[in-house]
Amino acid sequence: MCCSNKAVDVIEPESKNKANKNKNNKESEEIDNEINNNINNSQNNNSPMLSNNENENGNGNYENQEDDNEMQDYSFYNLKELLEKGDMAISLEKYKEAAKIFQTMIQKFPDDVLGYMNMGKVYMKMKAYSNALDMYNKSMLLDKSKLDIYVNKGVCQFNLKQYKEAIETYDRGLQLFPKEYTLYLNKGVALNHLKKYHEAINVFKQGLMNKKDASLYNNLAIAYFRLKEYLKSIEYYDEAIILNPKDYLQLNNKGVALKNLEQYDEAITCFNQAIKLNPNDPISYYNKANTLKVMERREEALEQFDLALNYDNKYISAYYNKGVTLSDLNRHSEAIQNFDICIELNPKHQFAYLNKGISLDCMKKYEEALQQFDKVLEINPELGDAYINKGITLSNMGKYEEAIYNYDYAIKYNKNLSASYNNKGVCLYKLGKYTEALDSYTAALKIEPKYLDAYINRGDCYKTQKKYSDALNEYDRAIKIKPEYAKAYYSKGLVYKLLKGEEDLKLALENFDLAIQYKPNSSEIYYEKGNVQMSLGDYANAIDSFNKCKGFDSEQTQKCNDKINECNDAINNLVKNENK
Repeated sequence: MCCSNKAVDVIEPESKNKANKNKNNKESEEIDNEINNNINNSQNNNSPMLSNNENENGNGNYENQEDDNEMQDYSFYNLKELLEKGDMAISLEKYKEAAKIFQTMIQKFPDDVLGYMNMGKVYMKMKAYSNALDMYNKSMLLDKSKLDIYVNKGVCQFNLKQYKEAIETYDRGLQLFPKEYTLYLNKGVALNHLKKYHEAINVFKQGLMNKKDASLYNNLAIAYFRLKEYLKSIEYYDEAIILNPKDYLQLNNKGVALKNLEQYDEAITCFNQAIKLNPNDPISYYNKANTLKVMERREEALEQFDLALNYDNKYISAYYNKGVTLSDLNRHSEAIQNFDICIELNPKHQFAYLNKGISLDCMKKYEEALQQFDKVLEINPELGDAYINKGITLSNMGKYEEAIYNYDYAIKYNKNLSASYNNKGVCLYKLGKYTEALDSYTAALKIEPKYLDAYINRGDCYKTQKKYSDALNEYDRAIKIKPEYAKAYYSKGLVYKLLKGEEDLKLALENFDLAIQYKPNSSEIYYEKGNVQMSLGDYANAIDSFNKCKGFDSEQTQKCNDKINECNDAINNLVKNENK
Protein backbone atom coordinates (compact mmCIF):
# COMPACT_ATOMS: atom_id res chain seq x y z
CA MET A 1 0.00 0.00 0.00
CA CYS A 2 1.07 3.61 -0.32
CA CYS A 3 2.32 5.62 2.66
CA SER A 4 3.44 9.23 2.21
CA ASN A 5 6.88 10.36 3.62
CA LYS A 6 9.51 12.76 2.25
CA ALA A 7 10.42 16.45 2.64
CA VAL A 8 5.86 18.77 3.26
CA ASP A 9 4.24 19.96 0.13
CA VAL A 10 5.41 17.02 -1.94
CA ILE A 11 3.60 13.71 -1.53
CA GLU A 12 5.71 10.94 -2.95
CA PRO A 13 3.95 7.63 -3.58
CA GLU A 14 5.60 4.27 -3.18
CA SER A 15 4.38 0.76 -3.91
CA LYS A 16 1.68 -1.33 -2.17
CA ASN A 17 -0.37 -0.33 0.98
CA LYS A 18 2.38 2.03 2.26
CA ALA A 19 2.12 5.48 3.80
CA ASN A 20 2.65 8.84 2.15
CA LYS A 21 5.75 10.60 3.45
CA ASN A 22 5.07 14.24 4.08
CA LYS A 23 8.06 16.13 2.80
CA ASN A 24 8.61 19.66 4.00
CA ASN A 25 9.92 21.79 1.19
CA LYS A 26 10.99 25.37 1.69
CA GLU A 27 7.47 26.73 1.30
CA SER A 28 6.36 24.96 4.46
CA GLU A 29 8.27 27.33 6.65
CA GLU A 30 9.47 30.22 4.57
CA ILE A 31 8.39 31.50 1.19
CA ASP A 32 10.15 29.47 -1.44
CA ASN A 33 11.20 32.63 -3.26
CA GLU A 34 12.54 35.81 -1.76
CA ILE A 35 10.73 39.06 -2.54
CA ASN A 36 12.38 42.41 -2.08
CA ASN A 37 10.35 45.09 -0.32
CA ASN A 38 11.27 48.77 -0.63
CA ILE A 39 10.78 51.36 2.06
CA ASN A 40 12.28 54.78 1.47
CA ASN A 41 13.31 57.73 3.52
CA SER A 42 12.64 61.22 2.28
CA GLN A 43 15.10 62.23 -0.40
CA ASN A 44 16.02 65.85 0.31
CA ASN A 45 19.40 66.95 1.66
CA ASN A 46 18.53 66.48 5.31
CA SER A 47 17.24 62.93 4.87
CA PRO A 48 18.81 60.84 2.12
CA MET A 49 17.24 57.64 0.85
CA LEU A 50 18.53 54.65 2.79
CA SER A 51 19.13 51.30 1.12
CA ASN A 52 16.69 48.45 1.75
CA ASN A 53 19.24 46.54 3.84
CA GLU A 54 19.86 49.52 6.06
CA ASN A 55 16.20 49.61 6.92
CA GLU A 56 15.91 46.03 8.07
CA ASN A 57 17.75 45.36 11.29
CA GLY A 58 17.46 48.03 13.96
CA ASN A 59 17.36 46.93 17.58
CA GLY A 60 16.07 50.30 18.65
CA ASN A 61 18.39 51.90 21.17
CA TYR A 62 21.82 53.51 21.17
CA GLU A 63 23.93 54.55 24.11
CA ASN A 64 26.83 56.87 23.44
CA GLN A 65 29.75 55.45 25.42
CA GLU A 66 32.38 57.40 23.54
CA ASP A 67 35.15 59.23 25.43
CA ASP A 68 34.47 62.94 24.99
CA ASN A 69 38.22 63.64 25.26
CA GLU A 70 38.82 61.86 21.98
CA MET A 71 36.50 64.17 20.04
CA GLN A 72 36.73 67.75 18.92
CA ASP A 73 34.97 70.49 20.87
CA TYR A 74 32.21 71.90 18.64
CA SER A 75 30.70 74.32 21.13
CA PHE A 76 32.10 77.45 19.48
CA TYR A 77 30.68 76.77 15.99
CA ASN A 78 27.58 78.55 14.68
CA LEU A 79 24.43 76.82 13.38
CA LYS A 80 25.49 76.78 9.72
CA GLU A 81 28.95 75.44 10.55
CA LEU A 82 27.52 72.71 12.75
CA LEU A 83 25.17 71.62 9.96
CA GLU A 84 28.02 71.50 7.46
CA LYS A 85 30.33 69.54 9.77
CA GLY A 86 27.55 67.18 10.76
CA ASP A 87 26.68 66.44 7.14
CA MET A 88 30.37 65.89 6.35
CA ALA A 89 30.69 63.40 9.25
CA ILE A 90 27.62 61.51 7.98
CA SER A 91 29.00 61.37 4.45
CA LEU A 92 32.23 59.88 5.87
CA GLU A 93 30.14 57.41 7.95
CA LYS A 94 31.56 58.87 11.16
CA TYR A 95 28.25 58.58 12.92
CA LYS A 96 29.46 58.97 16.50
CA GLU A 97 31.20 62.20 15.55
CA ALA A 98 28.04 63.36 13.75
CA ALA A 99 26.01 62.53 16.86
CA LYS A 100 28.36 64.66 18.97
CA ILE A 101 28.00 67.57 16.55
CA PHE A 102 24.20 67.48 16.51
CA GLN A 103 24.02 67.00 20.29
CA THR A 104 26.06 70.20 20.56
CA MET A 105 23.68 71.86 18.11
CA ILE A 106 20.65 70.85 20.20
CA GLN A 107 22.30 72.21 23.37
CA LYS A 108 23.21 75.52 21.73
CA PHE A 109 20.01 75.95 19.71
CA PRO A 110 17.29 74.00 21.59
CA ASP A 111 14.46 75.69 19.68
CA ASP A 112 15.85 74.87 16.21
CA VAL A 113 14.19 71.81 14.70
CA LEU A 114 17.17 70.97 12.46
CA GLY A 115 19.27 69.73 15.35
CA TYR A 116 16.66 67.14 16.35
CA MET A 117 15.98 66.15 12.75
CA ASN A 118 19.63 65.59 11.95
CA MET A 119 20.20 63.77 15.21
CA GLY A 120 17.31 61.50 14.18
CA LYS A 121 18.99 60.93 10.84
CA VAL A 122 22.23 59.90 12.54
CA TYR A 123 20.40 57.45 14.80
CA MET A 124 18.69 55.96 11.75
CA LYS A 125 22.06 55.45 10.09
CA MET A 126 23.13 53.65 13.26
CA LYS A 127 19.87 51.66 13.21
CA ALA A 128 18.98 52.97 16.65
CA TYR A 129 15.37 53.51 15.69
CA SER A 130 13.94 54.11 19.17
CA ASN A 131 16.40 56.96 19.69
CA ALA A 132 15.64 58.30 16.22
CA LEU A 133 11.90 58.15 16.87
CA ASP A 134 12.38 60.18 20.03
CA MET A 135 14.22 62.85 18.01
CA TYR A 136 11.44 63.04 15.40
CA ASN A 137 8.78 63.29 18.08
CA LYS A 138 10.68 66.25 19.54
CA SER A 139 11.06 67.71 16.04
CA MET A 140 7.32 67.52 15.54
CA LEU A 141 6.73 69.52 18.72
CA LEU A 142 8.82 72.32 17.24
CA ASP A 143 7.66 72.19 13.61
CA LYS A 144 4.84 70.14 12.10
CA SER A 145 5.37 71.45 8.56
CA LYS A 146 8.43 69.47 7.43
CA LEU A 147 8.00 66.47 5.13
CA ASP A 148 11.15 64.74 6.41
CA ILE A 149 9.75 64.45 9.92
CA TYR A 150 6.69 62.47 8.75
CA VAL A 151 8.66 60.28 6.37
CA ASN A 152 11.49 59.42 8.74
CA LYS A 153 9.32 59.08 11.82
CA GLY A 154 7.21 56.58 9.89
CA VAL A 155 10.34 54.70 8.79
CA CYS A 156 11.48 54.44 12.42
CA GLN A 157 8.08 53.11 13.47
CA PHE A 158 8.13 50.67 10.57
CA ASN A 159 11.54 49.31 11.58
CA LEU A 160 10.30 48.99 15.15
CA LYS A 161 7.39 46.96 13.72
CA GLN A 162 4.92 49.64 14.79
CA TYR A 163 3.14 49.36 11.45
CA LYS A 164 -0.20 50.87 12.47
CA GLU A 165 1.53 53.85 14.07
CA ALA A 166 3.67 54.28 10.94
CA ILE A 167 0.53 54.39 8.79
CA GLU A 168 -0.99 57.04 11.07
CA THR A 169 2.19 59.11 10.70
CA TYR A 170 2.13 58.82 6.90
CA ASP A 171 -1.55 59.80 6.87
CA ARG A 172 -0.77 62.94 8.86
CA GLY A 173 1.97 63.71 6.39
CA LEU A 174 -0.38 63.21 3.44
CA GLN A 175 -2.77 65.79 4.86
CA LEU A 176 0.03 68.34 4.41
CA PHE A 177 1.71 66.81 1.35
CA PRO A 178 -1.04 65.05 -0.65
CA LYS A 179 1.15 64.63 -3.74
CA GLU A 180 4.27 63.23 -2.05
CA TYR A 181 4.76 59.77 -3.57
CA THR A 182 7.22 58.65 -0.84
CA LEU A 183 4.45 58.82 1.76
CA TYR A 184 2.21 56.65 -0.41
CA LEU A 185 5.06 54.22 -1.03
CA ASN A 186 5.95 53.79 2.63
CA LYS A 187 2.33 53.62 3.75
CA GLY A 188 1.67 50.90 1.20
CA VAL A 189 4.69 48.90 2.35
CA ALA A 190 3.43 49.09 5.94
CA LEU A 191 0.01 47.87 4.81
CA ASN A 192 1.70 44.99 2.97
CA HIS A 193 3.38 43.98 6.22
CA LEU A 194 -0.02 43.97 7.91
CA LYS A 195 -1.26 41.76 5.05
CA LYS A 196 -3.78 44.43 4.06
CA TYR A 197 -2.93 43.92 0.43
CA HIS A 198 -6.05 45.42 -1.14
CA GLU A 199 -5.60 48.61 0.86
CA ALA A 200 -1.92 48.66 -0.07
CA ILE A 201 -2.80 48.35 -3.76
CA ASN A 202 -5.09 51.38 -3.56
CA VAL A 203 -2.37 53.39 -1.81
CA PHE A 204 0.32 52.48 -4.35
CA LYS A 205 -2.03 53.43 -7.20
CA GLN A 206 -2.68 56.79 -5.54
CA GLY A 207 1.06 57.32 -5.39
CA LEU A 208 1.42 56.46 -9.07
CA MET A 209 -1.07 59.20 -9.91
CA ASN A 210 1.52 61.64 -8.58
CA LYS A 211 4.71 60.00 -9.87
CA LYS A 212 5.51 57.03 -12.12
CA ASP A 213 8.06 55.50 -9.80
CA ALA A 214 9.72 52.06 -10.11
CA SER A 215 9.49 51.40 -6.36
CA LEU A 216 5.74 52.05 -6.40
CA TYR A 217 5.27 49.64 -9.30
CA ASN A 218 7.51 47.04 -7.65
CA ASN A 219 5.64 47.13 -4.34
CA LEU A 220 2.30 47.18 -6.13
CA ALA A 221 3.45 44.01 -7.88
CA ILE A 222 4.41 42.51 -4.51
CA ALA A 223 0.92 43.18 -3.15
CA TYR A 224 -0.65 41.36 -6.11
CA PHE A 225 1.91 38.57 -5.66
CA ARG A 226 0.84 38.11 -2.04
CA LEU A 227 -2.76 37.85 -3.26
CA LYS A 228 -1.55 35.16 -5.71
CA GLU A 229 -2.64 37.33 -8.65
CA TYR A 230 0.55 36.52 -10.49
CA LEU A 231 -0.41 37.81 -13.93
CA LYS A 232 -1.27 41.20 -12.47
CA SER A 233 1.94 41.08 -10.46
CA ILE A 234 4.00 40.49 -13.61
CA GLU A 235 2.25 43.38 -15.35
CA TYR A 236 3.50 45.81 -12.70
CA TYR A 237 6.96 44.27 -12.45
CA ASP A 238 7.25 44.97 -16.18
CA GLU A 239 6.36 48.62 -15.55
CA ALA A 240 9.02 48.80 -12.83
CA ILE A 241 11.61 47.19 -15.12
CA ILE A 242 10.86 49.72 -17.90
CA LEU A 243 11.57 52.57 -15.48
CA ASN A 244 14.60 50.89 -13.93
CA PRO A 245 15.93 48.18 -16.26
CA LYS A 246 19.10 47.66 -14.21
CA ASP A 247 17.31 46.70 -11.00
CA TYR A 248 18.07 42.99 -10.67
CA LEU A 249 15.67 42.58 -7.73
CA GLN A 250 12.66 43.45 -9.88
CA LEU A 251 13.73 40.86 -12.46
CA ASN A 252 14.17 38.35 -9.66
CA ASN A 253 10.68 39.08 -8.33
CA LYS A 254 9.15 38.76 -11.78
CA GLY A 255 10.87 35.39 -12.11
CA VAL A 256 9.27 34.22 -8.87
CA ALA A 257 5.82 35.16 -10.16
CA LEU A 258 6.48 33.32 -13.44
CA LYS A 259 7.60 30.25 -11.50
CA ASN A 260 4.34 30.27 -9.56
CA LEU A 261 2.48 30.37 -12.88
CA GLU A 262 4.52 27.28 -13.89
CA GLN A 263 6.15 29.29 -16.68
CA TYR A 264 9.48 27.84 -15.71
CA ASP A 265 11.56 28.64 -18.79
CA GLU A 266 10.49 32.29 -18.66
CA ALA A 267 11.29 32.35 -14.93
CA ILE A 268 14.79 30.99 -15.59
CA THR A 269 15.30 33.72 -18.20
CA CYS A 270 14.43 36.39 -15.59
CA PHE A 271 16.78 34.90 -13.02
CA ASN A 272 19.58 34.75 -15.61
CA GLN A 273 19.02 38.42 -16.44
CA ALA A 274 19.10 39.30 -12.74
CA ILE A 275 22.34 37.33 -12.31
CA LYS A 276 23.88 39.15 -15.30
CA LEU A 277 23.08 42.50 -13.67
CA ASN A 278 24.38 41.39 -10.27
CA PRO A 279 26.47 38.18 -10.36
CA ASN A 280 27.11 38.44 -6.62
CA ASP A 281 23.51 38.24 -5.46
CA PRO A 282 22.70 34.86 -3.86
CA ILE A 283 18.91 35.27 -4.06
CA SER A 284 18.76 35.01 -7.86
CA TYR A 285 20.82 31.81 -7.85
CA TYR A 286 18.61 30.47 -5.06
CA ASN A 287 15.36 31.14 -6.91
CA LYS A 288 16.80 29.74 -10.13
CA ALA A 289 17.76 26.60 -8.20
CA ASN A 290 14.26 26.16 -6.78
CA THR A 291 12.77 26.54 -10.25
CA LEU A 292 15.13 23.91 -11.67
CA LYS A 293 14.18 21.65 -8.75
CA VAL A 294 10.49 21.93 -9.63
CA MET A 295 11.43 21.11 -13.24
CA GLU A 296 13.14 17.96 -11.86
CA ARG A 297 16.49 19.22 -13.18
CA ARG A 298 17.95 18.47 -9.80
CA GLU A 299 21.65 18.24 -10.65
CA GLU A 300 21.47 21.70 -12.21
CA ALA A 301 19.56 22.92 -9.17
CA LEU A 302 22.37 21.73 -6.90
CA GLU A 303 24.87 23.77 -8.92
CA GLN A 304 22.77 26.90 -8.42
CA PHE A 305 22.36 26.28 -4.68
CA ASP A 306 26.14 26.01 -4.46
CA LEU A 307 26.53 29.33 -6.27
CA ALA A 308 24.09 30.96 -3.85
CA LEU A 309 26.09 29.57 -0.94
CA ASN A 310 29.33 30.74 -2.53
CA TYR A 311 28.07 34.33 -2.15
CA ASP A 312 26.38 33.78 1.22
CA ASN A 313 27.74 30.88 3.25
CA LYS A 314 25.10 31.43 5.94
CA TYR A 315 22.12 31.27 3.58
CA ILE A 316 19.94 28.89 5.60
CA SER A 317 17.23 28.51 2.95
CA ALA A 318 19.82 27.48 0.36
CA TYR A 319 21.27 24.79 2.63
CA TYR A 320 17.75 23.63 3.43
CA ASN A 321 16.54 23.30 -0.15
CA LYS A 322 19.83 21.83 -1.25
CA GLY A 323 19.21 19.16 1.38
CA VAL A 324 15.68 18.56 0.08
CA THR A 325 17.02 18.24 -3.48
CA LEU A 326 19.69 15.75 -2.38
CA SER A 327 16.97 13.81 -0.56
CA ASP A 328 14.95 13.71 -3.80
CA LEU A 329 18.03 12.17 -5.43
CA ASN A 330 18.25 9.58 -2.60
CA ARG A 331 21.58 11.10 -1.56
CA HIS A 332 20.49 11.08 2.05
CA SER A 333 23.89 11.29 3.76
CA GLU A 334 24.67 14.48 1.85
CA ALA A 335 21.17 15.78 2.53
CA ILE A 336 21.70 15.29 6.27
CA GLN A 337 24.95 17.28 6.10
CA ASN A 338 23.01 20.25 4.74
CA PHE A 339 20.19 19.90 7.28
CA ASP A 340 22.84 19.83 10.02
CA ILE A 341 24.25 23.14 8.78
CA CYS A 342 20.73 24.62 8.90
CA ILE A 343 20.39 23.43 12.49
CA GLU A 344 23.80 24.85 13.41
CA LEU A 345 22.80 28.24 11.97
CA ASN A 346 19.28 28.06 13.42
CA PRO A 347 18.81 25.53 16.23
CA LYS A 348 15.03 26.11 16.07
CA HIS A 349 14.73 25.18 12.38
CA GLN A 350 11.94 22.63 12.79
CA PHE A 351 11.84 21.60 9.15
CA ALA A 352 15.57 20.86 9.04
CA TYR A 353 15.07 18.42 11.92
CA LEU A 354 11.99 17.02 10.18
CA ASN A 355 13.71 16.37 6.87
CA LYS A 356 16.81 15.03 8.57
CA GLY A 357 14.49 12.53 10.24
CA ILE A 358 12.94 11.64 6.89
CA SER A 359 16.37 10.99 5.36
CA LEU A 360 17.32 8.83 8.34
CA ASP A 361 14.07 6.89 7.88
CA CYS A 362 14.93 6.33 4.22
CA MET A 363 18.31 5.00 5.37
CA LYS A 364 16.41 2.67 7.74
CA LYS A 365 17.97 4.35 10.78
CA TYR A 366 14.62 4.38 12.49
CA GLU A 367 15.63 5.11 16.08
CA GLU A 368 17.70 8.12 14.97
CA ALA A 369 14.80 9.29 12.80
CA LEU A 370 12.43 9.17 15.78
CA GLN A 371 14.87 11.33 17.77
CA GLN A 372 14.71 14.01 15.07
CA PHE A 373 10.91 13.97 14.96
CA ASP A 374 10.82 14.34 18.75
CA LYS A 375 13.10 17.37 18.46
CA VAL A 376 10.64 18.89 16.00
CA LEU A 377 7.82 18.36 18.46
CA GLU A 378 9.84 20.00 21.24
CA ILE A 379 9.99 23.11 19.04
CA ASN A 380 6.42 22.89 17.76
CA PRO A 381 4.17 20.40 19.59
CA GLU A 382 1.32 21.03 17.16
CA LEU A 383 3.09 20.36 13.85
CA GLY A 384 0.98 17.72 12.14
CA ASP A 385 3.70 16.79 9.65
CA ALA A 386 6.03 15.75 12.48
CA TYR A 387 3.42 13.33 13.83
CA ILE A 388 2.83 11.99 10.31
CA ASN A 389 6.49 11.24 9.69
CA LYS A 390 6.98 9.84 13.18
CA GLY A 391 4.02 7.58 12.45
CA ILE A 392 5.62 6.42 9.20
CA THR A 393 8.85 5.48 10.94
CA LEU A 394 6.96 3.59 13.65
CA SER A 395 4.99 1.83 10.92
CA ASN A 396 8.25 0.86 9.20
CA MET A 397 9.31 -0.64 12.54
CA GLY A 398 6.06 -2.65 12.65
CA LYS A 399 4.72 -0.57 15.56
CA TYR A 400 1.32 0.05 13.96
CA GLU A 401 -0.61 0.93 17.13
CA GLU A 402 1.96 3.58 18.07
CA ALA A 403 1.90 4.86 14.51
CA ILE A 404 -1.89 5.23 14.64
CA TYR A 405 -1.53 7.15 17.92
CA ASN A 406 0.71 9.67 16.13
CA TYR A 407 -1.59 9.94 13.10
CA ASP A 408 -4.44 10.74 15.47
CA TYR A 409 -2.35 13.57 16.94
CA ALA A 410 -1.64 14.85 13.44
CA ILE A 411 -5.39 14.89 12.78
CA LYS A 412 -6.01 16.61 16.12
CA TYR A 413 -3.77 19.53 15.20
CA ASN A 414 -4.58 19.68 11.49
CA LYS A 415 -7.74 18.00 10.25
CA ASN A 416 -6.90 18.90 6.65
CA LEU A 417 -3.76 16.78 6.24
CA SER A 418 -5.01 14.00 3.96
CA ALA A 419 -1.83 11.96 4.47
CA SER A 420 -2.74 11.52 8.17
CA TYR A 421 -5.92 9.65 7.25
CA ASN A 422 -4.29 7.71 4.41
CA ASN A 423 -1.38 6.58 6.55
CA LYS A 424 -3.64 5.69 9.47
CA GLY A 425 -5.59 3.55 7.03
CA VAL A 426 -2.39 1.73 6.04
CA CYS A 427 -1.70 0.80 9.67
CA LEU A 428 -5.28 -0.31 10.22
CA TYR A 429 -4.95 -2.45 7.08
CA LYS A 430 -1.76 -4.01 8.45
CA LEU A 431 -3.66 -4.84 11.64
CA GLY A 432 -6.43 -6.49 9.63
CA LYS A 433 -8.98 -3.80 10.48
CA TYR A 434 -10.20 -3.43 6.92
CA THR A 435 -13.47 -1.61 7.54
CA GLU A 436 -11.73 1.04 9.64
CA ALA A 437 -8.97 1.27 7.05
CA LEU A 438 -11.52 1.94 4.31
CA ASP A 439 -13.07 4.67 6.46
CA SER A 440 -9.66 6.34 6.81
CA TYR A 441 -8.96 6.22 3.06
CA THR A 442 -12.39 7.69 2.39
CA ALA A 443 -11.68 10.50 4.87
CA ALA A 444 -8.43 11.25 3.02
CA LEU A 445 -10.32 11.44 -0.27
CA LYS A 446 -12.90 13.85 1.16
CA ILE A 447 -10.02 16.25 1.86
CA GLU A 448 -8.14 15.55 -1.36
CA PRO A 449 -10.45 14.05 -4.03
CA LYS A 450 -7.54 13.44 -6.42
CA TYR A 451 -5.38 11.61 -3.87
CA LEU A 452 -4.22 8.74 -6.09
CA ASP A 453 -2.60 6.65 -3.36
CA ALA A 454 -5.80 6.64 -1.34
CA TYR A 455 -7.66 5.12 -4.32
CA ILE A 456 -4.92 2.49 -4.70
CA ASN A 457 -4.99 1.71 -0.99
CA ARG A 458 -8.77 1.48 -0.95
CA GLY A 459 -8.59 -0.85 -3.94
CA ASP A 460 -5.94 -3.01 -2.27
CA CYS A 461 -8.14 -3.24 0.81
CA TYR A 462 -11.07 -4.48 -1.29
CA LYS A 463 -8.72 -6.90 -3.05
CA THR A 464 -7.64 -8.40 0.28
CA GLN A 465 -11.33 -8.85 1.16
CA LYS A 466 -11.77 -10.57 -2.24
CA LYS A 467 -14.13 -7.80 -3.39
CA TYR A 468 -12.44 -7.76 -6.77
CA SER A 469 -15.05 -5.71 -8.63
CA ASP A 470 -14.85 -2.95 -6.01
CA ALA A 471 -11.05 -3.05 -6.17
CA LEU A 472 -11.05 -2.62 -9.95
CA ASN A 473 -13.43 0.33 -9.63
CA GLU A 474 -10.99 2.07 -7.26
CA TYR A 475 -8.06 1.57 -9.63
CA ASP A 476 -10.15 2.87 -12.52
CA ARG A 477 -10.95 6.00 -10.52
CA ALA A 478 -7.23 6.63 -10.14
CA ILE A 479 -6.71 6.09 -13.89
CA LYS A 480 -9.51 8.53 -14.69
CA ILE A 481 -7.63 11.20 -12.70
CA LYS A 482 -4.22 10.27 -14.13
CA PRO A 483 -4.40 8.08 -17.26
CA GLU A 484 -0.63 7.50 -17.24
CA TYR A 485 -0.59 6.22 -13.65
CA ALA A 486 1.41 2.98 -13.92
CA LYS A 487 0.64 1.83 -10.39
CA ALA A 488 -3.10 1.68 -11.09
CA TYR A 489 -2.62 -0.53 -14.17
CA TYR A 490 -0.22 -2.75 -12.22
CA SER A 491 -2.77 -3.10 -9.42
CA LYS A 492 -5.51 -3.99 -11.92
CA GLY A 493 -3.21 -6.59 -13.41
CA LEU A 494 -2.72 -8.19 -9.98
CA VAL A 495 -6.49 -8.49 -9.50
CA TYR A 496 -7.02 -10.13 -12.89
CA LYS A 497 -4.12 -12.47 -12.11
CA LEU A 498 -5.93 -13.58 -8.93
CA LEU A 499 -9.10 -14.35 -10.92
CA LYS A 500 -7.08 -16.96 -12.90
CA GLY A 501 -9.49 -17.38 -15.82
CA GLU A 502 -7.83 -17.36 -19.24
CA GLU A 503 -9.58 -14.11 -20.24
CA ASP A 504 -8.72 -12.65 -16.87
CA LEU A 505 -5.06 -13.55 -17.36
CA LYS A 506 -5.10 -11.87 -20.77
CA LEU A 507 -6.55 -8.74 -19.16
CA ALA A 508 -3.79 -8.96 -16.56
CA LEU A 509 -1.18 -8.96 -19.34
CA GLU A 510 -2.91 -6.05 -21.03
CA ASN A 511 -2.73 -3.99 -17.82
CA PHE A 512 0.86 -4.97 -17.09
CA ASP A 513 1.80 -3.82 -20.60
CA LEU A 514 0.09 -0.48 -19.96
CA ALA A 515 1.95 -0.18 -16.66
CA ILE A 516 5.26 -0.88 -18.45
CA GLN A 517 4.40 1.75 -21.05
CA TYR A 518 4.26 4.40 -18.32
CA LYS A 519 6.95 2.91 -16.05
CA PRO A 520 9.30 0.95 -18.30
CA ASN A 521 12.03 0.33 -15.72
CA SER A 522 9.94 -1.45 -13.07
CA SER A 523 11.26 -4.90 -12.20
CA GLU A 524 8.14 -5.89 -10.24
CA ILE A 525 5.86 -5.34 -13.23
CA TYR A 526 8.03 -7.55 -15.46
CA TYR A 527 8.15 -10.21 -12.74
CA GLU A 528 4.36 -10.38 -12.43
CA LYS A 529 3.99 -10.26 -16.20
CA GLY A 530 6.32 -13.27 -16.45
CA ASN A 531 4.22 -15.16 -13.91
CA VAL A 532 1.05 -14.56 -15.95
CA GLN A 533 2.80 -15.62 -19.16
CA MET A 534 3.83 -18.84 -17.43
CA SER A 535 0.22 -19.42 -16.39
CA LEU A 536 -0.79 -19.00 -20.03
CA GLY A 537 1.93 -21.42 -21.16
CA ASP A 538 3.87 -18.69 -22.97
CA TYR A 539 7.22 -19.75 -21.55
CA ALA A 540 9.49 -18.11 -24.13
CA ASN A 541 8.01 -14.66 -23.50
CA ALA A 542 7.96 -15.34 -19.75
CA ILE A 543 11.74 -15.95 -19.89
CA ASP A 544 12.12 -12.61 -21.67
CA SER A 545 10.10 -10.86 -18.92
CA PHE A 546 12.18 -12.43 -16.13
CA ASN A 547 15.41 -11.44 -17.86
CA LYS A 548 14.18 -7.86 -18.06
CA CYS A 549 13.25 -8.00 -14.39
CA LYS A 550 16.85 -9.00 -13.57
CA GLY A 551 18.17 -6.18 -15.74
CA PHE A 552 16.31 -3.55 -13.74
CA ASP A 553 16.91 -5.01 -10.27
CA SER A 554 19.94 -7.20 -9.58
CA GLU A 555 18.47 -8.18 -6.20
CA GLN A 556 15.80 -10.13 -8.07
CA THR A 557 18.39 -12.24 -9.93
CA GLN A 558 18.02 -15.47 -7.95
CA LYS A 559 14.24 -15.32 -7.90
CA CYS A 560 14.10 -14.65 -11.65
CA ASN A 561 16.64 -17.38 -12.41
CA ASP A 562 14.47 -19.87 -10.52
CA LYS A 563 11.50 -18.82 -12.66
CA ILE A 564 13.57 -19.07 -15.84
CA ASN A 565 14.62 -22.58 -14.85
CA GLU A 566 10.95 -23.50 -14.33
CA CYS A 567 10.16 -22.17 -17.80
CA ASN A 568 13.00 -24.12 -19.39
CA ASP A 569 11.86 -27.28 -17.61
CA ALA A 570 8.32 -26.71 -18.86
CA ILE A 571 9.57 -26.20 -22.43
CA ASN A 572 11.66 -29.37 -22.23
CA ASN A 573 8.67 -31.33 -20.94
CA LEU A 574 6.56 -30.03 -23.80
CA VAL A 575 9.20 -31.13 -26.30
CA LYS A 576 9.41 -34.58 -24.68
CA ASN A 577 5.64 -34.98 -24.82
CA GLU A 578 5.57 -33.99 -28.47
CA ASN A 579 8.27 -36.55 -29.30
CA LYS A 580 6.23 -39.29 -27.64
